[in-house]
Amino acid sequence: MRENIFSLFIFFALFLLVSCHKDNPVIPSGRAVILSIDRDTLSVGDTLRLSGEFLGTPNKNLYLMLDSMVKVESHNCIVWNNNEIQFVIPNGSKSGMIRYVSEDDAIDSIEVGINPVPYLEIIEIPAGTYIRGSNLSSLNEQPATEVTISNPFLMSKYEITQRMYKAVTGTNPSRVTGIELPVENVTWINAVQFCNELSKLNGLEEVYTITGVDAVADFSKNGWRLPTEAEWEYACKAGTNGDFAGSGIIGEMAWYGDNSGLKMHPPGRKNPNQFGLYDMHGNVWEWCWDYYDPDYYSEGMTIDPVGPSNGERRVLRGGSWNDGMNFLRSSNRTLPANIIGNNGIRPVRIK
Repeated sequence: MRENIFSLFIFFALFLLVSCHKDNPVIPSGRAVILSIDRDTLSVGDTLRLSGEFLGTPNKNLYLMLDSMVKVESHNCIVWNNNEIQFVIPNGSKSGMIRYVSEDDAIDSIEVGINPVPYLEIIEIPAGTYIRGSNLSSLNEQPATEVTISNPFLMSKYEITQRMYKAVTGTNPSRVTGIELPVENVTWINAVQFCNELSKLNGLEEVYTITGVDAVADFSKNGWRLPTEAEWEYACKAGTNGDFAGSGIIGEMAWYGDNSGLKMHPPGRKNPNQFGLYDMHGNVWEWCWDYYDPDYYSEGMTIDPVGPSNGERRVLRGGSWNDGMNFLRSSNRTLPANIIGNNGIRPVRIK
């Protein structure tokens, strides 16, 4: 009887041991080693994946050091576990060795090529004419007038993502964070500063001279800038005259109040317009250069207009994930009451 009880005790002890091991597996330990990277050439702002062994879990004593002396803390990485590290290549990084460091001791390293200029997909927008505004809607869109954009220009294919914004500026103002999401909660002056910083990274001339919260633009410079309101509407309509470009069906073109699930989405998940631009309708509002004037269409230029010389606020176009379809129309100039924060960027530059 006593032997049976002892055998039963041993059985339960082994059962509990196996169960605990299954639920709380022992993490193997050994010398950290980097085995591979998912690509050996990439740009600032891209995500790099390191595969290895015994890489540990995030703590204050683990980090990566790039040859450019840029430090990437473990807790700032997207993924850091025993077998994998994923992180966004930060601004200022250059080609060279990436070193795995623990307790201030470089344990292993691997070489990678880094382009210090973030990659931006662009679309060439041809010169042409379009019908600005609409006679069927608000007075601030009237009169509908033929406007000429006399020079082709280059425009970002997508709204600027948080990945790109942080790679260029080192910051991310977004309230809802996600590196693949559009950057939002951007002020107009922040958008202008982003354009200048991106120009410098690309070796282009800076368009803006910035003083405090205002700026002066030199449109002869070849750097990145915000589109004028006329350029934005021309690019949005893309040769069409309806309220929505592309298929003309708003649900196929845009994330907005009726289909977004009341959240932003990564750019490029809906259909492009006829120029190949994504999310011109919806997702986040996009800053333009111009001051807003409700009467400007009845008074302004019709060849390469750059907006009024002064005003109280700047123009936002395109609507957002949180808005009704009226705010997403190509010619809409009216803002909803709850626009706070849903402001993004789509830069342009001369060809």
